[in-house]
Amino acid sequence: MSFQELKVHGTHDFPIELYHIEESHPKYEMAFHWHHNIELIRVLQGSMALFLDNRKYTAKSGDLIFVNSEIIHGAYPENCIYECVVYDGLLVPPLYVRGHSFSEDAASGRILINEYFPAKNDELHRFSDGIFDEMKKKDNGKCYRVISMLCGLYGIILKDGLYGE
Repeated sequence: MSFQELKVHGTHDFPIELYHIEESHPKYEMAFHWHHNIELIRVLQGSMALFLDNRKYTAKSGDLIFVNSEIIHGAYPENCIYECVVYDGLLVPPLYVRGHSFSEDAASGRILINEYFPAKNDELHRFSDGIFDEMKKKDNGKCYRVISMLCGLYGIILKDGLYGE
């Protein structure tokens, strides 16, 4: 039995997609699965028991969860509204620092970004909120703004050491 999700998220040119999930959504309860993509989950209301491999988090309103590539994950929401942005990690341009590209290392799983970020009014949450907000817009410039914010988010993660190997 394979838990691999094969759904294409976004388009070939812009491989990123936003999902807004409420109790009436057919996939409200997140079945266990994995994918090569990276996923950001933002809890807007309520709470959820979230499982990433063998780790369990109780995510509440304002929390941000970062699901690294190829991590088996699933969730049991409770009176919850949440959003997910699922994207191809290679959407973030490879910028080389000391011979390595942080975005390529994150996309391949050589670097694992920390998974759980409790609600705060900090730089990381402002950038991630910006990504979710921009994804809801329909104008032509959205692609550039979203990629810019993803780059900013990676810059904060790199600067603050919010990752491991």
